[in-house]
Amino acid sequence: MENTQAALDAIEFRVSYLDPHSEHVMEEQFGNLAAAERFANAQLKDADSWAIVDAVAVETAVSGSTPGRTQQLVA
Repeated sequence: MENTQAALDAIEFRVSYLDPHSEHVMEEQFGNLAAAERFANAQLKDADSWAIVDAVAVETAVSGSTPGRTQQLVA
């Protein structure tokens, strides 16, 4: 029996934030929560700034299958 737990264990952290220069919502991906939180805090420069950290489960490829991921849309 194949170990399917390895396909479900990967988590990445996505930081969505408002770029003050372009006035667009941007997104960066990180492998650990501490780095994502540091980046998000660095984006909070004034009263109009904001940043959101999302933990996203990423399904890794298993032999014979296609990779997939669970995503949260940010608008």
